[in-house]
Amino acid sequence: MRYLITGGAGFIGSHLATRLIDRGDEVLVLDDLSTGSMDNIAALVDRPGFSYRIGSALDVPLVSECVDRCDVTIHLAAAVGVRLIVERPVHTIETNVKASEVVLAAAATWWIIRRREAQAARELSPSPREADGGDARGTPR
Repeated sequence: MRYLITGGAGFIGSHLATRLIDRGDEVLVLDDLSTGSMDNIAALVDRPGFSYRIGSALDVPLVSECVDRCDVTIHLAAAVGVRLIVERPVHTIETNVKASEVVLAAAATWWIIRRREAQAARELSPSPREADGGDARGTPR
């Protein structure tokens, strides 16, 4: 499986990324490094299956591109820290809510596209009975 972890250079995200890489999954981390750190993912950078993008979960095209490349999205990106929340509470809430909206919208679009692709593939593939000359109900032609 290929996982996208937004906020993946943070404490929790980097540990999750390590666990997923250790079990053989692929991981793409998206982080703007506002509270995360390259130090947290430094040990992963040269590991097979790991990649990262420095950017914001508020960047719609970037998030969409990252979501499209993965099978699973784990959204951990957030403006955090007591000082930031106390000094700029409205900004913090707006940032966190908007980033969640961007990630959820991209994930919803990904899901709809994959569902349509799967449906189209089923419609193009004959059932075993149709392949043998019958119709979809099993009635011989």
